[in-house]
Amino acid sequence: MTERKRLIDRMRDFIADIERDVMEAFGEIFEDKCTWDPEECCLEPLTNIIETEEEIIITADLPYVKKENISLHVAEGMLDLQATLEQPVKFAQWGTIQRNTEFKKFHKYIKLPATVDTDKINAVFKNGFLRIYIPKKIKRIKIKIE
Repeated sequence: MTERKRLIDRMRDFIADIERDVMEAFGEIFEDKCTWDPEECCLEPLTNIIETEEEIIITADLPYVKKENISLHVAEGMLDLQATLEQPVKFAQWGTIQRNTEFKKFHKYIKLPATVDTDKINAVFKNGFLRIYIPKKIKRIKIKIE
């Protein structure tokens, strides 16, 4: 029995090592997964952030949302995205915590990777996708070497 227990412990350690290696290798991918807060009846939308030399482009997936129910605010390097769903969404097949929860809104804070020009931010909402164009305040200038 002791040898069997040692084998199970080694298997658990092996699986834990694999999980740690996967999180180290792919942690950035898993950090932006959709999450939820059953107490606030709130979902965190899936987002994608692309940074170019001139701007930051953020795309958010907001199904079941109307344009007039979206709220965007920028303050001190953070973008606050909130959107109310047209009708509550219930995921009956999820685990016990979420089984009886109706989600009524999306909410996400997004840390901006650069200093931005808040006066020139533009957002477009189409077919359930919100695309936010945020120009950077400081542009990179190439210096010619003689």
